[in-house]
Amino acid sequence: MSSIKKELEQHVLLVSIMLFLIVTKFLLVPVIEWQNSIIASNAILSKKLSKEQSVLKREKNNVELSQLLDEVLLDANKAVFPMAQEVTFKLDTQQLLEQKLTVGGLSLDRISWQPAIFFEDAKLRKYLIDAQVSGDTLKLIEFLVGIDQHAQLGVSKFNIDVRGATSSLGTSRARITFYLYARVEQ
Repeated sequence: MSSIKKELEQHVLLVSIMLFLIVTKFLLVPVIEWQNSIIASNAILSKKLSKEQSVLKREKNNVELSQLLDEVLLDANKAVFPMAQEVTFKLDTQQLLEQKLTVGGLSLDRISWQPAIFFEDAKLRKYLIDAQVSGDTLKLIEFLVGIDQHAQLGVSKFNIDVRGATSSLGTSRARITFYLYARVEQ
């Protein structure tokens, strides 16, 4: 044993370098690799966290936009008739229009429905109603102003023929194209 000890004492520098390399290889390098893997996983977690935070920020924005859209749709639904079966819907609408004309002192001479226009994305149908109306000109004007204030029914075209105008406005015959939107339930 003493011979090994003497040889080690002669080569102390080489032995210490060799010991340093062994410690470095088996202790320091694994610790450094472990630290690098932790740093890399922390960087990945940090990226995930920032993505999650941006999603949460967008979610808050989406909730606000959804609430705003609900308010707008609530207003839009006031301008749209609920739709039952088409025949019942047309009959009810026609009776409503005739009632409004009768209350206004006008008579409905003729009525016809044009083909409906379907808006698939909005699940709406636009109906056009051609009506021939007659009565006192002043009452006809009042009726048109009243319809203009009606949320669900509008006038897209009208043509008025005034007759017998002397000191008063006389009588009129008008061809009016009404429009209305109905929500399609599916």
